[in-house]
Amino acid sequence: MSIKAVLFDFDGVVVQSELLHRKTFLDVLAPFGIDVSVERWFQEFAGTGSRNIITRLLNEAGVKRNVDGLMAIRRDLYAELIKRGELRLVNGVRGFLQKLREMKIKCAVVSGGHRSNVNLALDRLGLKEFFEVVIGAEDITKRKIKPTNIKTKSLVFIISLPLQISFYRNINHPFYLSFN
Repeated sequence: MSIKAVLFDFDGVVVQSELLHRKTFLDVLAPFGIDVSVERWFQEFAGTGSRNIITRLLNEAGVKRNVDGLMAIRRDLYAELIKRGELRLVNGVRGFLQKLREMKIKCAVVSGGHRSNVNLALDRLGLKEFFEVVIGAEDITKRKIKPTNIKTKSLVFIISLPLQISFYRNINHPFYLSFN
């Protein structure tokens, strides 16, 4: 198989962001008495999307609030953390991207995160030049792709969440799991 492109999940693959995401959600939800342990965060909420996280936690707490408004506040808080330089790259990612460029393999970010924050992070971390395409939450209608959407075996997906493993195994498509 000749690899023509590599599609990267963003959070946990390119950047070490999950604890920053948790922090911003808890900052937004703390006024309602909501807290989530790190262990529960990673088991139940990491990678499930802002709307799901906020809606679920508000429902658990019996709180009725404007989810869209809270999502916007959270997105802006996360952007501020990026601007302050609190986001870190996953070890080895810059060298890996340089190697892919040398091999003339195209790269894209395919993330369930907000495209504006992904682009901001790529700019701040000096990685924008490596990615020809950035797809974010605003560009998709469903959080996970279906096997029928994959038209070529020339792609490699790099993912971070164990829940995605069964999907890629079921479609017999190459993927690499990022542990960090």
